[in-house]
Amino acid sequence: MFFTDFLDQFEWDLHQDFGKVAFRAGGASRQVVLGADVNKIIKRNEPSFKKTKVTASKLRWDDVPHSLCDRYDTVICADCLFFDEYRRDLVNVIDKLLKPGGNVIIFAPSRGETFQLFKDMLSEYFLNVVKLDRYDEMVWDLHMKNLGKGTNCYDPDLHYPVMLTFNKQTPV
Repeated sequence: MFFTDFLDQFEWDLHQDFGKVAFRAGGASRQVVLGADVNKIIKRNEPSFKKTKVTASKLRWDDVPHSLCDRYDTVICADCLFFDEYRRDLVNVIDKLLKPGGNVIIFAPSRGETFQLFKDMLSEYFLNVVKLDRYDEMVWDLHMKNLGKGTNCYDPDLHYPVMLTFNKQTPV
């Protein structure tokens, strides 16, 4: 599976705020920036980390330390688009964190026009912004299973995470 194979390869240093995730792959150190109460999540999942080092700290979208700028190979964000007033800050923090040539993966439900408006905003700053509805077979199968239930409990517009990928161009 995409994420299991992907995540098992790295050492993680987590920074928390608003649900964003970034990590630096390659080189001697690897880091992740993410939100939620990650300290509890880290503690609960420690047995599954094996030799992977995981730590957490806070990062504000509107105050990125210079030491984190142009540092990350990959930024991963999940469910972080629902506040209209912070989307531009998210675009800016991604641009600051990513090193040239770095990649971004964002997961979020469509939520009406929210996802598309954010995608349009990203296209002002980044090239090759691609939306994927079907990016992982297990996730897709669960999505289809929930659609098939025909209940009011599952609304894809609110619950199904669509994926955006793009990269920060290397200066010529």
